[in-house]
Amino acid sequence: MSRLFASLAAASVPVRYLQLDPYWYSNQHVWEPDPSLYGANGLPGLVEAINGTKLLLYHNFWYRDTQQLYAARGWNFSTFVPGYRFLNWGRPRNIFQVHPTQAFEFFDLLFGEYAKQNVLMGVEVDFLDWMQLTIPALFSELDGGHYYLKGLADAALKHGVSHQLCMSM
Repeated sequence: MSRLFASLAAASVPVRYLQLDPYWYSNQHVWEPDPSLYGANGLPGLVEAINGTKLLLYHNFWYRDTQQLYAARGWNFSTFVPGYRFLNWGRPRNIFQVHPTQAFEFFDLLFGEYAKQNVLMGVEVDFLDWMQLTIPALFSELDGGHYYLKGLADAALKHGVSHQLCMSM
């Protein structure tokens, strides 16, 4: 990839960011780079290899064990968000989303981690239609959808991160 970006720079083709789709993270449960793809230097190493071009990182849903997996990495959500919880979209499913009233704290934590590494220019939040249709609790509370999206937007603003909202209704 570094050769591609060197070629683009040599041809005076401006590149503002590189978007990484769902396969950038290590598994569907934890929003961190797959070491088999990015090596020991992770995303900072990738950004350095592509001439400092920042990244737009994809995310969609979280999973039943996301909280425990992050806790194992030292991200203790109970410290950051008292009573932290996910909402799910049905009994047999494993897809969850953060509670609307805790969206800011959750996204502030995630965006802050990547802002510290100086790699993040933006995020893509996908499947907003699925959230609205399949996680009724996200929208059954008065202004639940508003608080969820406002929390996301406020965290993005705090860290200077753009966000792209996909598949909205």
